[in-house]
Amino acid sequence: MSESSQHPVVRAAQRGDVQMLLALLPAYPLKEWYKAAVWVAACNDHVPVIEVLCTVCKLNLNKNCNEFGWRPLWAAARYGSAAAAQLLVRAKADAKCVVGHRGHFTHKWPTAAMVAARYGHVHVLRALAQEGVDIHGWWGTATLQAAVEFGHTDVVEELLRADAKAEKDAENKPATKPVTKPATKPVTKPAKKPATKLAEKLEAAHTAASTGRCDILQRLVMAGVSVNSLTQYMRTLLHTAAIHDRANVVRWLVRAKADVNLQSYEGDGTAAHCAANCGHTSIVGTLVRAKVHVDTRDKQGRTLTIVAADHGQGRTVALLLRCKADVDLRDQRGRTPFTAELGYSVSLQRHNAGASEAW
Repeated sequence: MSESSQHPVVRAAQRGDVQMLLALLPAYPLKEWYKAAVWVAACNDHVPVIEVLCTVCKLNLNKNCNEFGWRPLWAAARYGSAAAAQLLVRAKADAKCVVGHRGHFTHKWPTAAMVAARYGHVHVLRALAQEGVDIHGWWGTATLQAAVEFGHTDVVEELLRADAKAEKDAENKPATKPVTKPATKPVTKPAKKPATKLAEKLEAAHTAASTGRCDILQRLVMAGVSVNSLTQYMRTLLHTAAIHDRANVVRWLVRAKADVNLQSYEGDGTAAHCAANCGHTSIVGTLVRAKVHVDTRDKQGRTLTIVAADHGQGRTVALLLRCKADVDLRDQRGRTPFTAELGYSVSLQRHNAGASEAW
């Protein structure tokens, strides 16, 4: 146990003993102990202790409280102390400040809102929003991305509700009058945009697809994300789910009318090509049943069988042969599944496919 945790001031703050804390303050004037005490009080949601430390000791809440660069507001967000978070914001704690040690980020979710989203503390996010804090993070999608990555559906719903409310308020807000400056053209103040843009929601949707969270993906689609939208890497949600072997997401997207024949602009082909490349045989079968042509080609002219053979995916090759794939088709380089450079010889698979039952 560390020296600071054994100190009487810190132990009184940990127990929430305000009377003992007030009695100890004159005996221990060094504020280093109070920084540790307010950290402990924020972790345990001891609001009266925080009030005493903020008013009597006049602590600077925007200085680091431990060697990792953490501050009391982040402690409240980490441990779900909503009342403590509200009090700290009212006491001028900087909610936009990032988690870091000596100026370097130590976490992927730097602000207090992102920390709360990462650990699923939706009540802390609501408390921060009530105090006027931007809970969407300092680059827009960070809070939503953290909630999706760790599967906190209630946090995702709260952020999407906040977005919908912001969008509705922006639509209902009356147009502002032009502001005229001397010797300049009239300048019209633009309406405030929602905190999370559609492209940022799409990024979160791909995270949900890669982690197999159909429930979160459904909420993001209802919030305006198209099932056929392309990312900055020019892939659809089907591509992402196929690459990460998320069969449940692929089935949900097929039911949601996603275009199974849409090709990536990066040359990956369709989602079926990605699944054949990775050897995700069940996903290839799902997509073929969803009307992907068994001999569909990518931009290099490769069929699903060539892609699977090129990467040694024997089970996928066997499935495609049972689906009557044409193994005599060639790609733009003149290769067949038999002559793929890293090839998996399909002659035995074709021989066995003739004796197997129909797929």
